Amino acid sequence: MKKLKRSNLKFHNVPEQQNETRSMLINTIKHLLTEKLSINCDSILIDDVFRLPSRAGNRPILVQFALLHNRDRILTAFRGKRKEVDPGFRIGEDLPP
Repeated sequence: MKKLKRSNLKFHNVPEQQNETRSMLINTIKHLLTEKLSINCDSILIDDVFRLPSRAGNRPILVQFALLHNRDRILTAFRGKRKEVDPGFRIGEDLPP
């Protein structure tokens, strides 16, 4: 079964590390969620994560979540937090054109 784009989120303005691996990206995302959005990551399952091609600055990270409700929970927490203080990064939906 093909995974739907609606279970994806794009993380922007996340600094890149040299020779990043998949596990490094997962740890980076979980660290951001824990430290900046106060989300417990124990129950969050990530199917895939990788950097997207980009010509400017830090390339965005595309994260594919196993469960849609985890993705929605993260997006809601980000939207609430950015109204209080700038978390230093952005999260956007990965929707079809």
